[in-house]
Amino acid sequence: MVSSSEDSRPERQPKRPLLLAIRIGLAVVGAAIALAAISPRARLFAVWLLGRNEGCSLDASLNANAQLMRFTRLWSELGAESQIIEREPSGYELVTTSRGQYWTFRHEPIMGFLLAEQETQIYGDHVRGVRPGDIVLDCGADIGVFTRSALIRGAKLVVAIEPSPVNIESLRRTFAHEITEGRVIVYPKGVWDHVTTLDLTVSQGGTNSGGSVVFAPGKYMTGKVKVPLTTIDLMVAELGLQRVDFIKMDIEGAEKNAIRGGAETIRKFHPRMALSIEHLPDDSVAIPRTVRAIRADYHIEPNNCQDKFDAIEPDVLLFQ
Repeated sequence: MVSSSEDSRPERQPKRPLLLAIRIGLAVVGAAIALAAISPRARLFAVWLLGRNEGCSLDASLNANAQLMRFTRLWSELGAESQIIEREPSGYELVTTSRGQYWTFRHEPIMGFLLAEQETQIYGDHVRGVRPGDIVLDCGADIGVFTRSALIRGAKLVVAIEPSPVNIESLRRTFAHEITEGRVIVYPKGVWDHVTTLDLTVSQGGTNSGGSVVFAPGKYMTGKVKVPLTTIDLMVAELGLQRVDFIKMDIEGAEKNAIRGGAETIRKFHPRMALSIEHLPDDSVAIPRTVRAIRADYHIEPNNCQDKFDAIEPDVLLFQ
């Protein structure tokens, strides 16, 4: 039999301080979400304050969303403007763009992306990038969009370094005049830390140049072809280059190896460099460490800082 005192016991209620804390927490989260939607700059400022900016300056961090929106718009616009004007049975196609004509193999599907990269100067502006009279190494030249940008900037010579057979042929066609003039050298190898051969993997979608990689296995690969690799130091000696002023490197995860293979060139000439750090998880730390093991006097600046919502990450590091 239940006693009357037990019948009259009040029902247990959640503690009011706990309810209040939950309500405050939900309100804060809601306000943060609303603020992020209304003001990306406020969100990016908070991200910068939390130190999740990978070295990007306050100004670059605050503009990371606007930069992303501009890049996306340019990618779409420049891609839409690109048109095939000549097609060969072999698969090579001549594409006209607002930034010149390029030969590609079965049409470069990310032409707008490549052009937008140059328009937003991810490899440096006229001060931190290529300057008039420079001798330039374009490591990972692809179909030559950066090679052309360097020539427009006034480069004396661009060595377009590219291991993909279809890209090599595209480069030779696109820059036939500049090759004859001695302003472009198409170098048909990849750069590494020793002389060898490795598999060039080909992404889904066929043999388009934009999907070919050397060092990132498992990246949507569907086929392989053996390609020769050398070092930057050996290549510089082979070509008899008197100096190297600028190195651009976007080679799908092989950057650290290529830097080690160019140690003497870097040590001797102290070239300005634009190095991609987006391919491997440790690139943002390991690539600067690799460079500074060769020369400790480089000033390093993040470039093309990207809005990742809860973080700000650069795609490229500029070495001066």
